[in-house]
Amino acid sequence: MRKILSLSPISLTLALWALFIPIWNVGASIAMGFLFIATITIAIKTKKYPSLTKSKYFILLLLSILISAAFHFDSAVFNEVKAILPFCIAPLLFSSPNSFTTNETKFIWSALVIGCVVSLIASIAYGLIHYPLADPRKASFLISHIRLSILASVLFFHTLSDKQFHRLVPFVLLTLSLLFLYITATISGLLFFLIGGITYLILLKKFRFLFVLFIPPIVVLIYLFPFYYQPSPKPTCQNNETLKGETYTINNSPFFSENGFLTYSCLAEVELKESWHQRTGTNIEGLDDRNQPLKQTTIRYLTSKGLSKDASGVFALNDLDILNIKSGYTNYLEVNWNALEKRAYQIHFEYTNFQSGGKSVGHSIFQRFYLINITKNILLRQPLGGIGVTNTRSLFEEEYSKLEILGENMPKQPHNQFLTLWLNSGILSLIFFLILLIGLFQRLKGVVHMVGASCFLVIFTTSCFTEDTLNTQPGVGISTLFIILFFFLHSTEQKVSDALEHSQSPKL
Repeated sequence: MRKILSLSPISLTLALWALFIPIWNVGASIAMGFLFIATITIAIKTKKYPSLTKSKYFILLLLSILISAAFHFDSAVFNEVKAILPFCIAPLLFSSPNSFTTNETKFIWSALVIGCVVSLIASIAYGLIHYPLADPRKASFLISHIRLSILASVLFFHTLSDKQFHRLVPFVLLTLSLLFLYITATISGLLFFLIGGITYLILLKKFRFLFVLFIPPIVVLIYLFPFYYQPSPKPTCQNNETLKGETYTINNSPFFSENGFLTYSCLAEVELKESWHQRTGTNIEGLDDRNQPLKQTTIRYLTSKGLSKDASGVFALNDLDILNIKSGYTNYLEVNWNALEKRAYQIHFEYTNFQSGGKSVGHSIFQRFYLINITKNILLRQPLGGIGVTNTRSLFEEEYSKLEILGENMPKQPHNQFLTLWLNSGILSLIFFLILLIGLFQRLKGVVHMVGASCFLVIFTTSCFTEDTLNTQPGVGISTLFIILFFFLHSTEQKVSDALEHSQSPKL
């Protein structure tokens, strides 16, 4: 308790922010507010003011966003600016010459590790208690599975390379992270650990161990091979019409299949709609619990059992089957699959759907191709970007309607931080963001924790290609906190490093 009371207000509030980011959004917001008040108050009291030189690109990024926002200001633009504000302001506040003791920096890092471990344990426990989850990624209920993967991967490589941490810390982080990745089957998380591992080994010049990183993915691919290799599918009926006389719609495309049966063969839509209403008392044109079209879920589920898509097939379903369909299960075997098998099944469907020219919906790898194409079409009309969040959403909806895709549950952003900045805030914002990243990479040589900082920058940059990392509070919080800790936190340890570097530099 004495150690905590001896901490400076800035280090204490920074530690609270680090603790709450992975577990409690409201707590993180409150801690961040107190942190900003503390840094401003102490800067005024000590007359040690922030350096604009050290944080100039963050300020330029903020100014370009604000200027663009002024032309399209509304509630959506306000929320976007509010979300990214800490990312741009915090480096300025921590660019002052104030320094922290080694114990203070260790306390802050420990708080972040504790918060990450708590979030990982909570997610693993939730996934096991509620097993099986229709969407395994929902196990990460405190924070997005992608944001938690970024946090866990960076912390693992940092604690592994920093001798101030006990050897059990990276071991615990890795064990919990692997369980978390298995339960949620997040491909982004696996990518972050793989990219971080490659960076770590290259920096330590342990090139002979690089091949070890690819052994787990190869083993997983071999294990999941049955999901990708399937025999030629066959129809679920032998006749051309139902028992009631409705003619089947025949589509024997091999791209659409479930468990070796053709999905759109033996389809009688009128009977299917009427019999579903008779069987369940609900309209089949609605959505299931995963926000998927209920009719498509029903068709795929019936196919997976080898049943025709008509009255006979619907009334052959038992009550558990009906519950599974309403829950969003598209295959009767899916209930017993683990998260990896579910994800493999989903990716296989996405791939075959994409190959056949189908419309990719939901959380999808191949959905990114549609998002990039839509973004390209918008930028061809507005090459300078800067059209604002609301206009971006409207234009995305227009593009979805052209593709005959229901845009209600589809992303209204590019799912790429670089393109999102370009679209919403203009090409100047994109340029300043790129310069900012280059500047951080150039500063790596003067950083005490160079390995951890390098792994963070590589993982963060990778996430910006696959996600809108800075469009959510946790994403901004994690990114900002690591930038502060690695690049702007002036500790006694950093001072010793700077003094050593200066003493070894040639004198003119």
